[in-house]
Amino acid sequence: WSTNFPVVQPFQPASGGGQDGFVAKFASNGSSLIYSTYIGGSGGSVGAPEAVNGLFVDPLGNATVAGVTSSANFPVTAGAYQTVFGGETDGFITRFSGQGALLESTFLGGALSDSISAIAPDFAANPYVTGFTSSRDFPVQNPLQNANAGTMNAFVAKLNTTLSNVIFGT
Repeated sequence: WSTNFPVVQPFQPASGGGQDGFVAKFASNGSSLIYSTYIGGSGGSVGAPEAVNGLFVDPLGNATVAGVTSSANFPVTAGAYQTVFGGETDGFITRFSGQGALLESTFLGGALSDSISAIAPDFAANPYVTGFTSSRDFPVQNPLQNANAGTMNAFVAKLNTTLSNVIFGT
């Protein structure tokens, strides 16, 4: 919620409005901040959050973060898997370089509420994400379960490293 969060070499130097997520990288000895940035759009409110919920760093030093957004203007990149906001809330996956530059960013969600709760890499740094969805049109690929079976379901999805394709989603 802060509008005076300390930013260093930021991709996004100011809050997009309401609640925003953030990413920060410190030197290995903790003595200095290498970069810190807001990540968000104009949404983010109680009940419709905007937050980073997970992160991993690949062998090249790139940070891949995932979370939830309620902003149609959340920063996504051309060529991303989902460049259009889907619904009430969407999950997002965003990759930053080791110096804080935005590399790739995508929404992941359907027409209702979707959120990513955790992220982990495979051996090639392809992100696996998990969370919840209430969307009947949540994007699935090679699914074990191809449709939402109730009000809210858990999901697991794997994207490629450039965040342009869902390899697996159920």
